[in-house]
Amino acid sequence: MWRKIWTDSDWTIIICTILLVGIGLTAIGSATHVNHEAIGFGSLVVKQLVFFLANIAVVIGMQFLDYHRLKGWGNMIYVITMLMLIAVMVVGTSALGAQRWIQLGPITIQPSEFSKLLMIICMAKMLEPRIGKLDTFKSLCTSSLITASSGTSHMMTS
Repeated sequence: MWRKIWTDSDWTIIICTILLVGIGLTAIGSATHVNHEAIGFGSLVVKQLVFFLANIAVVIGMQFLDYHRLKGWGNMIYVITMLMLIAVMVVGTSALGAQRWIQLGPITIQPSEFSKLLMIICMAKMLEPRIGKLDTFKSLCTSSLITASSGTSHMMTS
């Protein structure tokens, strides 16, 4: 399995990503070095690097995920997505003049960011049985209404 991941990886994207992270770390380091005498664990550079390494672990883990298994969860994912977006309107906290965050103990999440990915999964599940049948206005209306309901909730929380 590791050999397949190693050979099937897009090395141009990987190298460009590493270069961009390196440039970003350099920029953060040079912009904040005046305020910090030494790079400690609390520095912004170290935090950024830790998050980058955590994201690498997530990407590697996702290589083992069979996305076809998500098909059966499409309706449930849609309901959860809509509930998260509605929750922002009800219990969300405001930041910089917009109510788009949910406070969960010590962390704050922005459900609209999750909803973008989750709606792709939901739309794929909904449109799959209609492959080859989306050629009339009526057949497109159903898809458009479902997309619009999520889009409206997303716009209200952003």
